[in-house]
Amino acid sequence: MKPSGARYAGIALVSAAGLMLELCCTRIFSVTLFYHFAFLVVSMALFGIGAAGVTLFFRQGRYAAESCSGALARHALLFGLSVVLALVLALRIRIPPELDLAGLLPLGLLFAGVALPFFFCGMVVSLLITLHPDHVGRLYFFDLAGAAAGCLLSLAALQWLGGPAAVLCAGALGASAALAFLWERRWARWVAVIPSALLWALCGLDSRVHLFAIPSVKAVDERAVLYEGWNAYSRVTVSRTPEDFLWLNIDSDAATRIFAREAWQGGRNAANRFSESRVAALVYALKNDGQALIIGPGGGADIVSALSRGVRRIRGVELNRLIVDEVMGRRFAEYSGDLYRQPGVEVTVGEGRSFVRRSRERFSSIQATLVDTWAASSAGAFTLSENNLYTREAFVDFLSHLEDDGVLSMTRWLRKPPREFERLLAIALAALSDLGVSGRARHLFVGADARMGTLLVKRTPFSSEELETLRRTCAADGLRVLYDPDAPARPGELIDDLARAADPRPLWEGTAFDISPPTDDRPFFFYTTRPKDFLSRMLSDPDKNDLGVRVLRLLMMVVLSLVLLVFGLPLLFRARRDLGAVPARGVLHLGYFFAIGVGFIALEISWMQHFILFLGHPVYATGVVLTVLLLGTGLGSLRTRNLPLERAPRRLVTSCAVVLLIVAAYALLLGPLFSACMGWPAIWRVVLAAALLFLPAVWMGQMLPLGVRLLQGPARVLVPWAWGINGAASVLGSVLTVALSLNLGFRAVQLLAALVYLLGTAAILLARRVGSGKIAAASGEPSPQ
Repeated sequence: MKPSGARYAGIALVSAAGLMLELCCTRIFSVTLFYHFAFLVVSMALFGIGAAGVTLFFRQGRYAAESCSGALARHALLFGLSVVLALVLALRIRIPPELDLAGLLPLGLLFAGVALPFFFCGMVVSLLITLHPDHVGRLYFFDLAGAAAGCLLSLAALQWLGGPAAVLCAGALGASAALAFLWERRWARWVAVIPSALLWALCGLDSRVHLFAIPSVKAVDERAVLYEGWNAYSRVTVSRTPEDFLWLNIDSDAATRIFAREAWQGGRNAANRFSESRVAALVYALKNDGQALIIGPGGGADIVSALSRGVRRIRGVELNRLIVDEVMGRRFAEYSGDLYRQPGVEVTVGEGRSFVRRSRERFSSIQATLVDTWAASSAGAFTLSENNLYTREAFVDFLSHLEDDGVLSMTRWLRKPPREFERLLAIALAALSDLGVSGRARHLFVGADARMGTLLVKRTPFSSEELETLRRTCAADGLRVLYDPDAPARPGELIDDLARAADPRPLWEGTAFDISPPTDDRPFFFYTTRPKDFLSRMLSDPDKNDLGVRVLRLLMMVVLSLVLLVFGLPLLFRARRDLGAVPARGVLHLGYFFAIGVGFIALEISWMQHFILFLGHPVYATGVVLTVLLLGTGLGSLRTRNLPLERAPRRLVTSCAVVLLIVAAYALLLGPLFSACMGWPAIWRVVLAAALLFLPAVWMGQMLPLGVRLLQGPARVLVPWAWGINGAASVLGSVLTVALSLNLGFRAVQLLAALVYLLGTAAILLARRVGSGKIAAASGEPSPQ
């Protein structure tokens, strides 16, 4: 039976709602939980979809293509209703900050609850593909095209509706698919119209009165919030205080002050009473005559410090448009004295590293104060706190865009032990070495208060007069000098030892934790576990400072437990009966679907990281990478719809070979290509990125429907299993990819993904050969070679 147009529309609506829910839940998790957990939503979504395939496998005899409209509509409505439950759980469940085994139960409950709507979404998709296997290419196209549309819808819904209402919007959209499935049954339409209308009404009401409000979490007391704004990158709040400033928070965590105009105008400098402002402003004791570049000005405290110290030309680069346009440009412009529009001040929306790479200007100083990318973008935070600002290539970019005697100023926390700051110093030393600077000890200076330190770096040596100025400023501002090239050496103090070493590599390689300079291929500044120690720390109780390892350990336990429960046990239970129909071949077929699930998610995550830097903003990368990959794979799937079955194996081999060649080329050449094209206008960078992603996506998109087409005869019973195994592989692959990226880098992950694709293709071709051999043996004919 050929699917009706209404069924194609229904699968597109459900898929759009599913991806929209996934991206919106990423935003919610980044606000209510640790930023690390945002990427868990990807695993939840894939787990739910895969579990649907397993469930359908056990129930496939209950459905017929001609009479399943009611079941499709029921699952679409259950998707919408379960979204409300998932939202309540996401807003209410708390994970213990210790991230120990006590967090397993709440995390497991959260995982199961948020995966539930994706289960119903997966039931719709799996049911349609199972009942219409001869039209899998066209169905898969509408599935992925709908998901691509959902990606774009989520970006708009988050900004217009806010996080919770955007989640409800996804639920209402998915429930509306029931109307499409029941379109030909006039009286039954009302069954779909009423709950769908109620969900749309709930969405509209929440956007107005906040029925599902964000609770007081992390650093924000919601009772003090004066302003709340959402976009695909963050939730921004501004809260009142009894003093002469407001708190601006990103995702209820990262904080910056907005000073009242009375606090800084008329020669006053209220920021100077805070030691963190004094230590961050240390650079202006030397450089106040040229143009200063401030990366991540936030609420403007660094701009206030620069203006108070006589800097007359200030360029700010702020990643978050909400802060620039809405907070500082409109809502609190009068309160702050219109700080962002002061004479000589210009603030641009963009990512600091990308802005510097494209800029042809030279700056007297470049300053970054506690700038982090912890706020998970709705790309899913696929990478565990990657940061493109703190790599050796980034520091080379910054130093290369300074005037001859310009100063780079980087301020970070001085925790105990100060691994973060030691690593910052290692990056500076590596960058100076890459620039051919010798005698690096005189190119550095470090000042600090009790909590944070500022590293000053120059391409040229600090003069004796400059060092004396810095010492006097530190004394006057109550700061400590942690490193001064003219001061006596302090053997045993790692910061001092690193700065003075002719070759610092033995020092950073000899520490218990990894403080070696991160690179663009492995940009995990906050991850300090050595790759050789990763497994031992995962199996033991990780150090409390190894937050990334603790998170991965907890997530791996939950994911493995649920995957074994939902996928492993049913497979063992039915293996004798169902795989017995296709012995040996069944395992090889399922191995193929497992391999392409792992390979696809690994490439998606890796490419997301590469394109964030090139496109200049996580939101641009989200929209371009996900939309193009989904559309490309959908069109690739559509290319298989009229392919004769006898040509499917050859097309599959061709697809695999092309994917392998493209992945290998991208792993080696994307970095140099992006460096060469970084100066292009934004629209042409988007076009290039889309073209680069579309090419592999078309060939990757052919591999799942071709695999389904090859499940012929007795192997047809494995169709729902294939869908479920593919989902389980993606769940495990998402966590495994993060772990491998942390320890090996993205280039290695891409090459490993190519190898997995190759092994999967070999498995299904071997399965076909085994099957052909057995058929030939049974008929007495020679097997095909």
